Formats: sequence, C-alpha cells, structure tokens
Amino acid sequence: MPPGRLAGGVVVVQARGDLLIGADGHHSVVRRCLWGDGAVRPATFGTWQGLSRIDIDLAGTHRHLIISGREGACGLMPAGEGLLQWWFDVRWSPADPRPAAPLAELRRRFGHWASPVPEVLAGATEDDLEFFGHHWTKVRPAWGKGRITLVGDAAHIMPPTLGQGANQTLEDAGVLGRELAKGGDDPAVRLRAYERLRYPYISLVSRLARRNPANWRVPPLIARLFPETSQTAMLARFSNRLNEPAVSRR
Repeated sequence: MPPGRLAGGVVVVQARGDLLIGADGHHSVVRRCLWGDGAVRPATFGTWQGLSRIDIDLAGTHRHLIISGREGACGLMPAGEGLLQWWFDVRWSPADPRPAAPLAELRRRFGHWASPVPEVLAGATEDDLEFFGHHWTKVRPAWGKGRITLVGDAAHIMPPTLGQGANQTLEDAGVLGRELAKGGDDPAVRLRAYERLRYPYISLVSRLARRNPANWRVPPLIARLFPETSQTAMLARFSNRLNEPAVSRR
C-alpha cells in the first residue's frame, strides 16, 4: 500500500497473504494495478435523486412508477412511513457543468410532466438532492491475474437501470467462496475458475443494464402509437432475460 501521512510522521503498511481480492468498488486501486487507467467509462446519463416525505397518494402504496420521455426519465418508489424515493435520469457526461440551482433545473425540465411528477418536485428541497454520474466497465473473460482477482464494482461497474450492482456482487462472493472451498489446486486456478463461471452472467447483465429501454428517449408522438401495456410488457421481457441461462459471447 502507498505510504499514508500522519501528523508528525509517516506510516507504511505492508501485508502478505495467500490471495488478494479487490473488493474496492468503482475507484478500485486493485483494478488499476491489473488493468491500468481508462477501464471505467462514463455512461450517457446521470441521476438526480432524493428521499423525501412527500404528501402524495403513491407514497402510501406498494406501487413503483417509472416515467420516460424526451427530457429524461423519472422513478418514484415508496420507502415506507410516508417517505418517497425519487430520481430523475438526465443525459450527462463528465464534462457537463453542474447546474447552480439543480432543483430549479429539474422543475424547468420535468415540471410540465403528468401528475405526480410536479407534486414531487414541489415537495422536494435542495437538501434532498444528490447527483450520481453513471459509469461502466467492459466485462473481461478473465479479470484477475495470478493470485489476484476482483469482485463487484471493481470488476464490473454498470449503470443502475436493472438494480443489479449489489445483487451481482453477492453472486460474485458466493461463487468465489464456493470455488475457494474446493481447495486442492493452486489458488490461482480457483480464481480463474471463479472468473470463467461469472463471466457469461455478468456480461449479459452489463449489456442489458447499458441498453435498458427504460432509458430510451422515445418521441411522444411515436410513444402514443403504442399502448402503455405493450411498453410495460417490453420492459418485462427485457428484464426477465436475467432469468434465462447465460451464454458466453466473445
């Protein structure tokens, strides 16, 4: 590990072990050591989100709404006890300047949408807002080397459109633990087996997350030609591909 600064001195920490598992997320130091810089790429959108106590009927239900239009996408999800988790997806790149008044910008962009979007924006405050620019990495058939491997976002960060970041990390941990428990081989062999087993599934999930039609921008005139039920069915078929057997594609 690199030296760390302390008041009045310097400390260098060294450790030795049988394996190194890089579970250090989006900004993984272990991944940079293995892959170099530039592996993480920006997605085309970012999210303004918040958790607020907003007095609308939806907050007291078990329904979750996703609304998509030319300006972006909006998600509304009850969080219990009158709280509502809400988010707005907008086109984004790291070079874009941050708006000085983000809530006013969201109201300008989305305030004319159908209810309950205006009510949510009216009930939100600047203190509720957080912004996340989304990123992804191209999934590799083998993401480790020797006795080093990666798990979770360190290996396969992806946009949150399918809500699979934490799920796939847990699956990584389960498969990795199972392979290491087999013992007998050089640990590096078990790590490569783990990566081979996970690659087809992670690669499928990553592709679906990047192409999720919930973030397609369909012009309203075209969207009106298709009933809401058919659009919902398309989203369901798309997301349910996660339950199909994964096939490795190189």
